[in-house]
Amino acid sequence: MSGFTLVFGALAALYAWGWWRAKRRGRGWPLWRLALFVGSALALVPVSSPPSMHWAHADFRAHLAVHLVAGDGRQYIFEPKTGARFTAA
Repeated sequence: MSGFTLVFGALAALYAWGWWRAKRRGRGWPLWRLALFVGSALALVPVSSPPSMHWAHADFRAHLAVHLVAGDGRQYIFEPKTGARFTAA
């Protein structure tokens, strides 16, 4: 098990624990939000692993695939015509 797996697994577990505590107190959020967060955190594990990073440095297509999975593709998904970038307010 790599350090990447531990980090993103821990993030997913902490988020799920927070969801469970909030739900138990009557202030929970929808289950789909938990599923999306845990799924995206776990999707980063194979993409950010050393073999994938080595492949991404050798192949431009793999490099762009890493960007899409890591979330940089959201600008093309949500704003496909303008390509507008999301900026912090």
